[in-house]
Amino acid sequence: MNELIELLTTEQGIETLFQKFEDLGFIVGFLLVFIEAFLPFLPLVVIVILNINSYGIIVGFLVSYTASVAGSYLVFLIVRNLFRHPAQRYIEKHDKLNKMLKFIDERGFTFLFILLSLPFTPSSVVNVITALSNIRRHVYL
Repeated sequence: MNELIELLTTEQGIETLFQKFEDLGFIVGFLLVFIEAFLPFLPLVVIVILNINSYGIIVGFLVSYTASVAGSYLVFLIVRNLFRHPAQRYIEKHDKLNKMLKFIDERGFTFLFILLSLPFTPSSVVNVITALSNIRRHVYL
């Protein structure tokens, strides 16, 4: 445990972490960001910083961005295909939820764009809510 704390709190420990991360290749950086779409409690900012420090600003950003888009879209597709119909039956019974979904359907892309532009909006919640709405797949992508 002390080794982990030292690894995360000292300058030499962080440099060692960056070197180990870089040695594993792009796939690890991609997978960590991709998995964050399914497990939103993972620290995305830390993973992106690791990618940028390990692979450079352009490649690190592109790996992180591509993985984030792919993970979010896969979450969207899974929720839409597996959970949409049971969730819609539940939503139809509750007026406030039904109004919220109609609001999202009417505003579509503009609402989604503004919501995702806000820095503290949890993207996983937006992915699920959008998957339950009638927004088309290509518009979401």
